[in-house]
Amino acid sequence: MGEVQLLPPEERPSVVVLQSVSAPSRGIDFVSELERHATVETCFRYFSWPRALLTDYDVLHMHWPEYWIRNSNVWKRSAQYALFPLLLVRLRLRRAAVVRTMHNVAPHEGGSRLESLYLQWLDRVTTLRIKLNPSTIAPDGAAFATIPHGDFRAFAELVVPNTARVGGRILFFGHIREYKAVPELLRAFSAISDPALSLHVAGGVKGAGLRAQIESLASSDERIATTLAFVEDRDLAREVVQSTLVALPYSEMNNSGAVFVALSLGRPVLVPRSAATDDLAKEVGEQWVIRFDGPLDREVLERATSAAQDLLGSSSDAPRLHERDWARLDELHYRAYVAALALVRPPRKESS
Repeated sequence: MGEVQLLPPEERPSVVVLQSVSAPSRGIDFVSELERHATVETCFRYFSWPRALLTDYDVLHMHWPEYWIRNSNVWKRSAQYALFPLLLVRLRLRRAAVVRTMHNVAPHEGGSRLESLYLQWLDRVTTLRIKLNPSTIAPDGAAFATIPHGDFRAFAELVVPNTARVGGRILFFGHIREYKAVPELLRAFSAISDPALSLHVAGGVKGAGLRAQIESLASSDERIATTLAFVEDRDLAREVVQSTLVALPYSEMNNSGAVFVALSLGRPVLVPRSAATDDLAKEVGEQWVIRFDGPLDREVLERATSAAQDLLGSSSDAPRLHERDWARLDELHYRAYVAALALVRPPRKESS
């Protein structure tokens, strides 16, 4: 099938979209921003199994499908596994389209064999995939469209006036998981002797072993401060604005919402080099996306911090994020929903 061009539709029908996640809180994230700027023709609903199986909707919009069927409670997980095939039958009978945003190319952590089987099954019934950047590779023969990740300028509304930047402050924030290489960041930072530098780590940790490792490394350097729990949006905005550099040394990076939080608040990011981060640097400004090759070490972190301080101390233009405006992107999502529906509900040909 290949790439689907998201042209303005000749007609603008109303579209009911069931998101695969529960209703967002008042926080700022991808799904909440998608809802906040939705077109008048788009009606979003949020996932529950009764709603998915018993109510009418036109499109099921999938995000991070592995979490949709994972559950630490064995009974709930068993129920989800039992209900999943029923949902696929329901989608087919009602001719609902399945649209999947490719936040990740593949799950960052492995799941069970049955989970892998179900995800393969879901892949086969997916109508349209949305790539968040051009470098993401869609499966052979799959229909896809490219809609970039939106900005997070909404965080600017939460910043307390006159919040000052702290010189030499490095920040990591977000859900802390193995692939995000936070222990490597702490080791690289502790190898720097400059007493004027500081490092803050903020976010909940997945895994007791990883948490213990981070706490041990942080306790050995008084310049490191950690908040290993969920951080409210207002506190997160303050942390970002007070920082000089946001360091996100993931082992791989195809897409990251944290990058857009930092850039939206005018802070440069340190990220691993990839096709996606190279493209992002060209778009927003090379100086705002500092990339590194290979493992993170002291020299890389020192150079990045120095470059960030020089950048913020100059009169450089802000990151170019005009292509990331949510109003524009929501219009493209609406067109994607309409295009997906046309694939599962093709118009009937008039008989001559």
